[in-house]
Amino acid sequence: MFLGLRAPTIRAFSDVISDEAINEYVRRWVRGEAEFQKVLIRSWTYRDWNTMTEGIVMVPWDEQFERDK
Repeated sequence: MFLGLRAPTIRAFSDVISDEAINEYVRRWVRGEAEFQKVLIRSWTYRDWNTMTEGIVMVPWDEQFERDK
């Protein structure tokens, strides 16, 4: 269900959305297959940042990024 969501803003409080599902959703967004601009997922469970971002190239949003964009 989560992977099929299509909305510019998504807010969810869920302990059942896996880190792997979050990773796949972000990968789809990077490939242009998802339409979100902002996602907020709250959870009481520990989230593994490495799993959620595995295989995704990230750039820090700092002053240099602001100048380069």
